[in-house]
Amino acid sequence: MAQVHVSVADEVWIAACLLHQTHPNRPDFSIAELVAVADSAGVTQAPNLRPSVRVFASRHCVANKPPSSCKSRYLFATSRGRRRLNKPGDPYTIERTEGPLHPKRNEIPASYQHFIDWYWNDYVGEASPPSDQGLMELVSLRLLGEANWLSESADKYVSNLRSSWK
Repeated sequence: MAQVHVSVADEVWIAACLLHQTHPNRPDFSIAELVAVADSAGVTQAPNLRPSVRVFASRHCVANKPPSSCKSRYLFATSRGRRRLNKPGDPYTIERTEGPLHPKRNEIPASYQHFIDWYWNDYVGEASPPSDQGLMELVSLRLLGEANWLSESADKYVSNLRSSWK
């Protein structure tokens, strides 16, 4: 079987899963803990930890932080320097609307693919992930009315709404 190339974001998500499973009563973890688990787990078979793991755990795959290149919503910042796995319904920045909540099954090693089922069944508490159609409906609702408030200030928008009440 060919070895799967694991992205840095996917490596961080796997490290977060390992921490949540090892410490189920802890609500969140430090970035240093995530990096240490990513280093010790050997997900990528690389001899050394990739330097970008810390940046991905800190910012790149954090749902409630503005994205740079990676728009995944793998983690949620609970407080400064603390992270947990993101859940559907957690707030996130608008630029991450289409970002995934977890890796694609075929893009992580087979030994970690069961984490996707664990994520939905045990961590999130849903029998299965929402369908793509349901996600698209949520995205559509989230963006509904966006054109109204992007083109003018909030005060002017409210003033215009109130003027129609008379």
